[in-house]
Amino acid sequence: QLFANYVYLDKGYHHGTSEVIYKKIRKKNGKIVNLDEEGAIDFPESSILKSRYSKTLFKSSDHVFLWGESQFNLIKNNIEDLSKTTTTGHPRFELLKNNFHMLYKTEVSKINKKYGKYILINTNMGFGNNLKGDEFVDSNYKSRFKNINEIISFDKKKCESFISLLIKLSKQYDGNIIFRPHPEENLNIYKEAFKGIENIKVLFEGSSIDWILGCELMIHPDCSTAIESTIMGKKAISFLPRNYNSSLVTKLPLDVSIGFTDENTLIKYIINKSYENFQEQDKSIKKIIENYFSVSKSSSTLIKNEIVNLFSKKLDFKNKISFKNYLFLLMFSLKLKLGNTKSHRLVRQKLQGIEYNNFKRLNFLVNRINPEFKKVKMKYISYGLYKFYTQK
Repeated sequence: QLFANYVYLDKGYHHGTSEVIYKKIRKKNGKIVNLDEEGAIDFPESSILKSRYSKTLFKSSDHVFLWGESQFNLIKNNIEDLSKTTTTGHPRFELLKNNFHMLYKTEVSKINKKYGKYILINTNMGFGNNLKGDEFVDSNYKSRFKNINEIISFDKKKCESFISLLIKLSKQYDGNIIFRPHPEENLNIYKEAFKGIENIKVLFEGSSIDWILGCELMIHPDCSTAIESTIMGKKAISFLPRNYNSSLVTKLPLDVSIGFTDENTLIKYIINKSYENFQEQDKSIKKIIENYFSVSKSSSTLIKNEIVNLFSKKLDFKNKISFKNYLFLLMFSLKLKLGNTKSHRLVRQKLQGIEYNNFKRLNFLVNRINPEFKKVKMKYISYGLYKFYTQK
């Protein structure tokens, strides 16, 4: 509540929580723009999308950006004013295109120099292996998922399956295995399971994009990183327990992946390097990627233009953070950095990759790609908080 006349970029609507935030923003004459971080990956019954793109969201927002036409068709009955909704895709996927790969070149080179050739494992068992425990997951998600206990139980099976797979694979694969759990997962479960196995590294550092670009092969259960891998031209491999319940997995990552449910068959596939025979994506996968992620569009430009159109004139944004509020942010930052509670550890895992030096490096590289951004400067405010401004 320090500023007024601003744009609030909402990354996801949550019933009962977002309404409180929206009310405070309106009091300060703020504009609410929604660009969801989870705008496609969902369970078969689309429970996540229907909840996040509710009628309340569209009534409360000045504009809503959708990832793809498929999502629009799913929730269009919740939209009262179509002029306030645009299908743009998301900049995170736009940045996966070939012309942006130079953004990742330095980090990929560092990774390959340190770890040599490696198989990348990305997991998403944040329900069954949550850093905050099962009780937190149950209380936090039961209102959104009627079958939350089934999801928790299935995630635990996925954990067991991956641990078993990697222990066996480590004995036959002649490179490293990089295990990158979801930010909400408890890393200690895996570190304990793989203790003493030298070629399995449990890490959560840097961007998943860097790791995908540098890997020999990427394996996941039903994780959104399969989409990122596919857009970048690397075939993803899915591994799930035998006879799994399809209602408990997210469908899109499986649709673009080669699927396995038998660990011995998958290990043979890897050791024989069968994945090297992967050819150009077939038309069905290309259609999925376009329909759900709008990869042919210039997402950032479309979004920027719509936001600018929300204002009849250019705003002179002169609000500054007072010394008192600056001290508050500084103390809050120290708590996040040094705190040892599960909540503190969870925040630190989620904020991996947004350190100042990393942002500064990316800002420099983006300026090389698009000269328009050379006017944009960055200032560190506190841990995880930066100010971007235009230098006159």
